[in-house]
Amino acid sequence: MVVSANGFGHIRRQLLVVGELLRRVPTLRVVFAVTEGQHRRFKADIDDLGPRVEALPGVTEQSPRWRHDPRSYEVSDLDGWETEWSRYPQLAGADHVLSDNLVGVLARRPDAVLSGSFLWSDVLEVHASSSAACRAYVDRERDILARYHPPMLASADLATDGVRTRTRMVPLPWMVDTAFPVVGSDRDLVLVHGGGTRTLDATVRRVARVLRDGGLEAATDLEDDDHCFGFSDEEWRRVGVVVCRPGVGTATECVRRQIPMMVIRDPGNSEAEHVTARLVALGLARDLPSVTDAAGVAATAREVRASGLDGPLAAALRSRPRGGVTQAVDWLCDYWSLGT
Repeated sequence: MVVSANGFGHIRRQLLVVGELLRRVPTLRVVFAVTEGQHRRFKADIDDLGPRVEALPGVTEQSPRWRHDPRSYEVSDLDGWETEWSRYPQLAGADHVLSDNLVGVLARRPDAVLSGSFLWSDVLEVHASSSAACRAYVDRERDILARYHPPMLASADLATDGVRTRTRMVPLPWMVDTAFPVVGSDRDLVLVHGGGTRTLDATVRRVARVLRDGGLEAATDLEDDDHCFGFSDEEWRRVGVVVCRPGVGTATECVRRQIPMMVIRDPGNSEAEHVTARLVALGLARDLPSVTDAAGVAATAREVRASGLDGPLAAALRSRPRGGVTQAVDWLCDYWSLGT
């Protein structure tokens, strides 16, 4: 199990899949390759999976992350994880390999199954003309994809054109097998969430300040914020709207909990812009007004929050197809001949 360093949605998805795999296949053992940060945040969730699961923190630190400045990329930032990964026989020599969208795994394990909704070569292509490291990464990933044309578990609602054309995409509904029970209607909290990439932290601070100045209670995902969101079920039950850079993990949590979204644009990142456009087109989110329009931001957040469980956004959230975890595990068990 190889999990990229980019955000927490990646490991959330893999945890759900692993939990169902372990339930179905009593002899299965799983090893997670994760970052130190992912391990700190999700250690309890990994431990809850039981003694058949082992975590190797720090293995995928040097995997792709989005940065606005192409000059900040080095080759080691993009594929340094491959050397670390290959040093662990329980990973490189596993019977089966399920990886995030880290295509380089195929160079050592052509039989690996990928998962995710986008490809890094498509995202980093915007930097290829000004960064030799990004250009080399894009060329290599495209070559590997053309050579192996791997299967890739992907969200049917959010998958990019690159995933659809460069892989053998396995289309899945949302990775939500059951709706989270909605308790009460007093959702008075606005969560401002920039995501694990940390590239929009300054915008998150500004939006939170605007909302608070407008009389709304706002929490953020910033560790140094006085009102840092703790991601407990109790806190989630208070959230009436999420203002976010819409990573797939955040969007999935909102579908699971039926929470409307307001989306923060991240120009230059094709994956973020694609997800934003899809969420708006599906009626699951509204665009955030310009952060310089303080009154507009607060008014729109108040309007979306007030619509509650009866508004059009909430209705659209309830309508999306679910069951992605079950379908993903059905496919993996059949593909790997597990439990037969």
